[in-house]
Amino acid sequence: MPSVHIDFAPISRGKGHSAIKASAYASRSRLYDPRTNQFTDFSNHPDKCLHSEIMLPTNAPKSYADPETLWLKVEEAENRKDARLARRVIMGLPHELNHNQRIQLMRDYIQDQFISKGMIAEFAVHEPHNEGDKRNYHAHILLTTRKVNEVGFWTSKTTEWNAKSQLLEWRNQWFNAQNRAYARAGHNIRIDPRTLKIQHLEAVKNGDIKRAIELDRKPEIHIGRKQWTGSDIRQQKNLTITQSNFNRIENISQILRTSNAQQKQIERILTKRATSAKTPPKQNDPPPQNPTSSPSNAPTHYLNDLFNQYGGHLSLPEKITLASAYADMILNIRAGRNREVQKNYLIQRSHKVHQKALKRLQARQNKKHHQQALRSRSRFRQR
Repeated sequence: MPSVHIDFAPISRGKGHSAIKASAYASRSRLYDPRTNQFTDFSNHPDKCLHSEIMLPTNAPKSYADPETLWLKVEEAENRKDARLARRVIMGLPHELNHNQRIQLMRDYIQDQFISKGMIAEFAVHEPHNEGDKRNYHAHILLTTRKVNEVGFWTSKTTEWNAKSQLLEWRNQWFNAQNRAYARAGHNIRIDPRTLKIQHLEAVKNGDIKRAIELDRKPEIHIGRKQWTGSDIRQQKNLTITQSNFNRIENISQILRTSNAQQKQIERILTKRATSAKTPPKQNDPPPQNPTSSPSNAPTHYLNDLFNQYGGHLSLPEKITLASAYADMILNIRAGRNREVQKNYLIQRSHKVHQKALKRLQARQNKKHHQQALRSRSRFRQR
């Protein structure tokens, strides 16, 4: 599946970080730091580095292609005890691509976004962790915080690289670079970095009900390597969320199973795909205005009755919300929960959705009256 994980973080001397140590960790190598007269050795790390290299601008000294030389110069260029030495970027790589395609993806992205601006970049591609997801190919990038010329680093830092807008631009360009790599490799896969909620609302607006159902789920929790254990609470929550999402989508899909549905087709599809739950009489349940069927000749679908009762006021997202609540009721009943309790819950959800729709319509009407009053006042003043 596509990976949207990308994280930017500073390498700060004030927090005890070292650029040479960060380089040794990324490249899984053994580097010497003459300032401390010590070696930093990550060559025996259990998670192996599949590829590492340093990319230089055309005007950079060729000696900076050596990691010890490069990061020693970076350390010497900073005098403050809390100086920001470098910027580290960690991103997930598409497991659908092969090794050479992932390397080319990294080179293209780094060249376009960093080297072209005057930075020096060292990147390393790591294999998946032994205890984690075997698809988790990922990369580390170390970036200089100063521009470089023929004699070395400039004396002043480039502060615009720290702007939030710049980080967002790098993030979006990373997703675009992955999409281009997928296209070159012939994969029909694309990345959409927007939240599930935004994608769901867009699918509903476009009438793509099948896509809207797939996106109507809870997002999973990011689990770092240190927390990847069988007893970790976040991992257990993810398993619960995944199972809940699967059951929810499966049951809603039984009600709405279509690839291209318009708003006028929703009621017909819901009526056709509704399960065989009948409508028992309820004391506090107002009767539907236009019942679709009679108990004497055919079973009455409760969801169909709700749509006959409230459907005239509901928008398309509210109809899907009502269908989702109905699917949850069917799922809970099949799991052995009390039918009457679940039906009361559905009634409450239906009334809430209806009240929300009425408030929306009232607000629209109030806005219309307010605009009419403003126009009338404007015409009166002109007189």
